[in-house]
Amino acid sequence: MANDKLVRKVFYSYLTMSILTMVVATAGMLVDGIVIGQMLGQKCVSAFGLTSPISLLVAVIAGIFSNGGSACCSAHIGRGDEEGIKRNFTVASFCVGILAIIFTLILVMGSEQVANLLGAQGELLPLTMDYVIGIGVGIIPTMLTQVIMIYLQLANKAKLAFVSVIGMTITNIVLDVYFAAGLKLGMFGMGLATSVSYTVAFLICCTYFLDKNCQFKFTKLSGCFKELTEIISTGLPSALKICTTFRVLILNHLLLTIGGSIAVSAMAVQNNINQLLSSLTMGVGMTTMLISGIFFGERDGKMLEKTLRVSVKNGVVLSGVVSVLVIIFANPLVGLFLHGSPEAAELAARSLRFFAFSIPFSLVCIVLLYFYQCTKKLFMANLISVVHNLVFVVLIAFSCSTVLGTDAVWISFFGAEILTIALVYVVIRCKIGKWAKSWRDMMLLSEDFTPYPERVLDISLTNDMDQVMELSTRIHEFCLKYTDNKDKVGKLALCIEEIVGNIVKYGFTDRKIHSIDIRIIVLDDDIILRIRDDGVPFNPIQYDDENQSMIGETIGIHLVRKSAKEMNYNAAIGLNNFTIVL
Repeated sequence: MANDKLVRKVFYSYLTMSILTMVVATAGMLVDGIVIGQMLGQKCVSAFGLTSPISLLVAVIAGIFSNGGSACCSAHIGRGDEEGIKRNFTVASFCVGILAIIFTLILVMGSEQVANLLGAQGELLPLTMDYVIGIGVGIIPTMLTQVIMIYLQLANKAKLAFVSVIGMTITNIVLDVYFAAGLKLGMFGMGLATSVSYTVAFLICCTYFLDKNCQFKFTKLSGCFKELTEIISTGLPSALKICTTFRVLILNHLLLTIGGSIAVSAMAVQNNINQLLSSLTMGVGMTTMLISGIFFGERDGKMLEKTLRVSVKNGVVLSGVVSVLVIIFANPLVGLFLHGSPEAAELAARSLRFFAFSIPFSLVCIVLLYFYQCTKKLFMANLISVVHNLVFVVLIAFSCSTVLGTDAVWISFFGAEILTIALVYVVIRCKIGKWAKSWRDMMLLSEDFTPYPERVLDISLTNDMDQVMELSTRIHEFCLKYTDNKDKVGKLALCIEEIVGNIVKYGFTDRKIHSIDIRIIVLDDDIILRIRDDGVPFNPIQYDDENQSMIGETIGIHLVRKSAKEMNYNAAIGLNNFTIVL
């Protein structure tokens, strides 16, 4: 059976780190809103709210290449394509860098036009312009950091990404207060503090490349057009999150009409707090995507199903707890962002309580979106992104605004999530010809996704050599059902004994019980062996190369290399993955 313990351990580990990273990053960004509300006043809060589409647009542009790139890169890792990994990272980084330069020029040189486009008028115009220029000067490190962080998680460097976020947050907090209270730089200072903090994060992330053995390296751009088109097509659902930008613009204009600047301020506060709350949903979604992408590349349907099930079930429980906490503590949360405006604070708290009901349903939508994105079900991912982020929210808000006033906007988020899930269920019904009754149905995988499913043997064991020795009879019986090549089956047993033996000896240093996942696929001409563990990074191929003098200890690996047609090792998402083709 598939190794559930190993997958769950990795999932929870990466989920925790992803959520912590996003929470700290979001908290740092929220400092802008808090400082503005406490030190600069309600008008500046409104100006800050008007500029939120810029942050969303930056995230969208970076998300095309971070989410699309990492999803494609995960598949490369699952297939063991080292050149594909390098090509993917190079294309994603280069394209983001070029787009960031263009975006910087637009914001800095066209700040007035951008402010007008955002709806800034009268006394809000200069305030908005100042903030646009401040964040504009740091767009390049901002966008590159958002991309590199995702790749760091793939490379088992989630802690480095977290450290960079800590550095960014501390820098942002210190500079926000210093620029606002000390230098009196106003909205420009708030934007500049954000730019400097992202620069600090970018420099910390770049320390990864000082390691000569780093997994992600730059290569020539020649022949990378196919990779670019694949990244963009896979990242399109992330690009369609630009719908969120349009949603904010549309809802801001609606709120200005029915509730005035106070309603816009309430919406700005909700957006700020929503960024923090989204750390949970986005953390679950990103973890799902990174893990599922590798399993998709391996064509491992069992692990894909397990990942989706664990993501949805655990995510709903966590988000439900968060929803309750938000409802209870809505007023204190709003008080962090609004000072001296009780009417706006009361409206913001009301909007936040309405929004809280949507969080568990939003998580389901996000998980499905990212899962479909990394498994190349792009129609489903694009559909969810559009209706979830824009269509249903706007329809509900406008259709109910004449009756419910500003409450129509607050309830539109909950309604949109429910309608999105219902629509997904109906579309799946149309695609598979029946109502989905299992996680396998929800995945929309073809029946032949896993080649020769009857020829696949999944084995789970602990780091105990006695268990390895006991596998021999079982492996022989299974393999000889589909091949009469006894010599190749014997080599398979040798490979398992030697590789797992080295994993047990060198991969686990804490003397705790660990899981090792073995998958055997018997094809007509080849036998494929994949061994996965959660020990310290250990490359048997590299170990052999670096220890030629220790022939007595490495002779087993020498024999494996002579027996194998192909050998591949990679370390990703906290797992060592070793593949042998015999």
